[in-house]
Amino acid sequence: DVKITEAAEAWLEEHGRGQAKPWVLFVSYPSPHPPFRVPERLYRLHPEDEVPLPKHFRPGERAEHPALAHLRKIMATGEITDEALVRKIAAGYLGLIAHLDEQIGRVMAKLETLGLMDTTRVLYTSDHGDLFGEHGLLGKYCMYEGSVGVPLLISGPGVPAGRVVRQVVSHVDLFPTLVAGAGAELAEEDGNLPGISLWPATLGNETERPGFAEYHAVGSQSGVFMLRDGALKLVY
Repeated sequence: DVKITEAAEAWLEEHGRGQAKPWVLFVSYPSPHPPFRVPERLYRLHPEDEVPLPKHFRPGERAEHPALAHLRKIMATGEITDEALVRKIAAGYLGLIAHLDEQIGRVMAKLETLGLMDTTRVLYTSDHGDLFGEHGLLGKYCMYEGSVGVPLLISGPGVPAGRVVRQVVSHVDLFPTLVAGAGAELAEEDGNLPGISLWPATLGNETERPGFAEYHAVGSQSGVFMLRDGALKLVY
């Protein structure tokens, strides 16, 4: 992550200023992610006896659907009954989140130093969440909200400060949002893509629409599909 930050800072130094047209810089960090290794100073930010425990991690508290039992078996998660171990996992996970915050802070500070903050829009999101023991699972691989619910923050010119958007959105919306944010138009071959620009929603023109997700990768016994409509979610 530190090397990625340094590369981002160097790119901003070389290319961020003086360009005659809009630019997009994609900065992608691998943590927070198992195995939850983190510098000790950040691990100590969240004492083990104070960390929030994941929901329903103990047997008898959680759903025992066969698909989840398969995940626990194939991913060698085990039963996750040791509260002391869960607290260590939580402290490491939260420490990695703090580490990520530091890296993003450095990139934002470079924008500020270069005088780019007032002319740059920043979009922050994640590819997935981490259950860190919730429902007796580690990582992602399923359609629980701790896995598929991710942050999406947008700031910068033309973005109302402090506005919360309730509209359901998906990663497929990022491409048309970035294209529109740079003042460009979608190419003809991109006209039938499923995503929509989120700029109208940021200004208060929200659209009621369902969210959809599917997963077929590591840990799958079969495909899993999710349809989200407001507070309702169907998983198949």
